[in-house]
Amino acid sequence: YTYGMTESYREGSDWPISTFFTGLDLGFNLNKRISIRTGIYYSVYGESISVSKIYNEDLNLQEASFYDQTPLYHSPDNAQNSTPLDYENRYSYFEIPLSVSIELIQRSKSAIAADLGVYFQQLDHVNAMIYDFQTDYYYWLPQNDLEIYRSSGIGVNAGIQLSQFIGDHVEFIANPQLRFNLHSTFDECYPVDQKHYSTGMRLGVKRHFNL
Repeated sequence: YTYGMTESYREGSDWPISTFFTGLDLGFNLNKRISIRTGIYYSVYGESISVSKIYNEDLNLQEASFYDQTPLYHSPDNAQNSTPLDYENRYSYFEIPLSVSIELIQRSKSAIAADLGVYFQQLDHVNAMIYDFQTDYYYWLPQNDLEIYRSSGIGVNAGIQLSQFIGDHVEFIANPQLRFNLHSTFDECYPVDQKHYSTGMRLGVKRHFNL
């Protein structure tokens, strides 16, 4: 006998993992204090979940299916005691940012600025174990074109940008920031509302051109 997770329990049962984003920026100075930038990023989000091994004597195993896939793991909350296993779900996106930087403190070779913006997402790749509430199993669904995943979305970011010139036209930047996806990872057909957020450091080198 087993019992499944509720939607609210699934939403709160994951843990953060280390992820990354990389890309290129193109910026324009509107005046001495305000600049805007866009570009293209490749970003990875994710979470760590707990799963349990499936027992072969489980009577529901033979008939269980989800998006034409067979189950690989059980819900960790079941009546059969087993050691939970950790699995990392990862979701990769192409992103186009649109940000504005407002300098708060300016020196001859350094500056501190507030950085605010939005980014537009397009799903590229998925490596995830998805829980089905009907069968109480986890299924590996790496196909990014499945209707269970939201294909596009919007996020916002905010942070402080620290910059230091290391040459006449070359500037090193460090940007601690918070990023938050406004849309759920999943489509409305799946009953989990999962909005990823991340904190981290954006590091880069900026090359200035005079037009």
